[in-house]
Amino acid sequence: PPSEKPQPISYIMAGMDIKQFISHNLIACFLVTFATFFSSILVAQMDSAIGSYFWFPLGAIIFSYLLFDTKVLLGTWVGSVVSGVLFLSAWKGLGGIQFGLIESLLGSLAPLIAIAIMKGFNLSDFFNAEKIDFFHVSFLVILSALLNSLFKFFLMFNYAESQPDPIDFMSTYLVGDMIGGMVFIYIGTKVFPLFSPKNKSI
Repeated sequence: PPSEKPQPISYIMAGMDIKQFISHNLIACFLVTFATFFSSILVAQMDSAIGSYFWFPLGAIIFSYLLFDTKVLLGTWVGSVVSGVLFLSAWKGLGGIQFGLIESLLGSLAPLIAIAIMKGFNLSDFFNAEKIDFFHVSFLVILSALLNSLFKFFLMFNYAESQPDPIDFMSTYLVGDMIGGMVFIYIGTKVFPLFSPKNKSI
């Protein structure tokens, strides 16, 4: 029988990249949604002006970038929006979905900005012999948490009817993002060994 006409390599690779892009973004979306759900059940009552000391979504976003590079920005953003609609009733009193879209986007961008800053100072060696370098990753979590907390504070300042107390807000949100982020990434590397990073793409 006549052989099939070979397809151009560029066409095959493009198809694989699209499938990989979709699958990786779906995984990132799931990780962020799961992290938000798990965090929400640990908090008896959500208060937008005071964060939780164990808040895992930022860790899920950073973990997603460590696994799949920055191409999963869309997945982390969608995961943040979906989980916010499902689990964060505090959005309703802060401008609803408009507030949620902006907050989710800023939360997904904060680690990317932190990565860019760390690259500028040559501190972005997040992998060592295909294993996560927790020293640099810990600094990434701290910097991402600081940026994320600042973004949320200024956003809350513009949307909330009563202005949050800066000290209470920053201390709880910052500490919650740092602790939750580090815990999620550490557990993630143990629970998902098949997803261990194989390159130094970020």
